[in-house]
Amino acid sequence: MRPRPNLVESLCNGCGVCLDYCPFDCRDLIGSRHDGFAFLSAPGRCVGCGECSASCIKGAIEMKPLDLRSYDADAEAARLERLLRKSA
Repeated sequence: MRPRPNLVESLCNGCGVCLDYCPFDCRDLIGSRHDGFAFLSAPGRCVGCGECSASCIKGAIEMKPLDLRSYDADAEAARLERLLRKSA
């Protein structure tokens, strides 16, 4: 399994820098910049290059092995949206 970006929600401030640095456009933002979470929205496009992790000044993206067969981007987006509503 190739490493993929794993979001550490407690560290992410939604700045969106990782979105700008991802050369494969596989990350998206839930919420708005500086008030949301950046997550892996297109895991099939992610090659595990680590650019998003390296660009994150908060250290909110860890590169970890990810089984793409069990990763559901829609479910992850829904989970993060619920987390945002709880914190509002």
